[in-house]
Amino acid sequence: MKAQCLGYFRLAKTEAWVQFCDAKKRSGMRRLLLMVVMLVMCAKVYGQEITQTIRGTVRDQESQSPLEGATMALLLGDSVITGAFTDTEGRFKLERVRTGRYTLRAAYVGYEPATIPNIIVNSGKEVVLNINLTEAVITTETVEIIAGKKDEARNEMALVSARQFTIDETRRYAGSWNDPARMASNFAGVMPNNDSRNDIIVRGNSPSGVLWRFNGIDIPNPNHFASFGTTGGPVSMLNNNVLDNSDFMTGAFPAEYGNALSAAFDLKMRKGNDEQYEFLGQFGFNGLEFMAEGPISKKTGASFLISYRYSTLELMKKIGIKFGTSSQPKYQDLSFNLHLPTSKIGTFSLFGVGGLSNALVLDSERDTADFFGPAGNDIDFATNTGVVGLQHQLFLSKNTLLKQTFSVQGSTQGTVVDRVDRFTKEPTPFYRNNSWQGKYSYNVALNAKMSTRHTLRTGMFVDRLMFSLYDSLQPDTTQGWRTLTGIDGHAFLLQPYAQWKWRLHEQLSLVGGVHAQLFTHNQSRAIEPRVAAKWAMSKRQSLGLAYGEHSQLQPIYVYFFRTRYANGTFATTNNDLGFTRNRHFVLSYDWTISRDFRIKAETYYQQLRNVPVEGGKSNSFSLLNEGSDYVVSIADSLT
Repeated sequence: MKAQCLGYFRLAKTEAWVQFCDAKKRSGMRRLLLMVVMLVMCAKVYGQEITQTIRGTVRDQESQSPLEGATMALLLGDSVITGAFTDTEGRFKLERVRTGRYTLRAAYVGYEPATIPNIIVNSGKEVVLNINLTEAVITTETVEIIAGKKDEARNEMALVSARQFTIDETRRYAGSWNDPARMASNFAGVMPNNDSRNDIIVRGNSPSGVLWRFNGIDIPNPNHFASFGTTGGPVSMLNNNVLDNSDFMTGAFPAEYGNALSAAFDLKMRKGNDEQYEFLGQFGFNGLEFMAEGPISKKTGASFLISYRYSTLELMKKIGIKFGTSSQPKYQDLSFNLHLPTSKIGTFSLFGVGGLSNALVLDSERDTADFFGPAGNDIDFATNTGVVGLQHQLFLSKNTLLKQTFSVQGSTQGTVVDRVDRFTKEPTPFYRNNSWQGKYSYNVALNAKMSTRHTLRTGMFVDRLMFSLYDSLQPDTTQGWRTLTGIDGHAFLLQPYAQWKWRLHEQLSLVGGVHAQLFTHNQSRAIEPRVAAKWAMSKRQSLGLAYGEHSQLQPIYVYFFRTRYANGTFATTNNDLGFTRNRHFVLSYDWTISRDFRIKAETYYQQLRNVPVEGGKSNSFSLLNEGSDYVVSIADSLT
């Protein structure tokens, strides 16, 4: 029996071995066949050129009307690769362009040519460009094409202390992290506050003096974990993948920019691809991101663009990856743009950006090996910000553009701080903040190109500010809670402006304007004249000169901070504070030594006035020193 069983086992083993060997042979043949197929496919792909499409529109710089028949030339080095002409809508398309880095030149009869360098073409996404050309003042028989400076501002009214930046630059600069603010800290006259936040100090001013403008409307702090009264934070909510080329100004900016003392970001959101669907997924420092764009209607040119990001650190925490601390921030943000052109009533755009963020730092539950978190406190800090806008653009005539934007904005801030006993680890309530600020905003602008030499732009910002500010402190449990701020209210901030550009000659341009502000809460007023001039001394050298008066409202919560008197009564002693004012004087010099070498220098002087400071000889508190941290100090009885 034993021999029979053993023999059966050997027979079964032999048959199994034969089957196994046959299977291995078949598997080997299959693998060999698969390798041959893959090699053939790779050879076929290698033999094919990886190409992409470059397309876009060409418009008049001042009137924004499309230019038909403009010549587009794509260059690789000094060689022209391909070219095209714009159609009746100012659109052009260059197809089957190999991946790489190119330069595009645009030329049109009667207009100054433009050069767009460093255009990156890759296989994953079409390149869509919006190009503006400036009409020449004088037409001569001989025309010499000179490459334009890549960083000239998109806003033709900004002649001095302004530059355009591309989305590629937000990736290329060291430490930029795809963040416009961190990228700007690489520019001359701009410094970061510290590595943990993206606050920028422009020419020595407080970071609170920076204006963020997004698609034509002034927006609140566009950063996660952003405290009221600040303009920066650790992580930006602005996804650079949805932004278009934008402007950054460091002083003496044009009359259309107000309520800022030091600098202004004028960010543009690009529209989605209106010809084909494109999808993006990526994982990086700023988060796990998904983006989609494409046509809503190819017939009308309507398109959509939407992007969502989720915190990288929070995602890694969920899958069990530890970073030496349990106090990891979590955040998410969403951006979108719906572009809806019509044939008769203009173009509509529905856009928005918003973010949710929360950080929980609990000393009562902190491990001894945890390297992060302030000892002695349990902190729960949450901020939410959202902006939704509807923009309408309508050509009243070929050279007159009406643009109006309505938006709804809101920011909330919630802070819970408990003191933790070092021995028992029992928390005791110490500080509470549950506040929000909102705004209804309407912006209307009329841009009229009256002739080759004269352009007029006028408009008005109407903001209805709303606020609910409540925070309290309990320094000692025996004394109970003390209310620091407790107010619900609203006020209006009105900002009319007018500016005029006069091109006296091809080499000389003047821009003059005035901006005004009225804050209805305490009837504070400001009239701000602005003037700038730029003179091209030669083909390679230019001088610029600018002067501007600039005013800024104090942070809303400062007006309602309460003073407690000895008799137990309270008063809002900061209620009558006016605008802080700053005079800017700028002299600039620009010298293009060669095609690849350029020097640009600016000398500036500024005079700050009406700065809120604490009264008394022994006190040194000033609002100019605030705005670069998670906590903004407040004092009463400011003057």
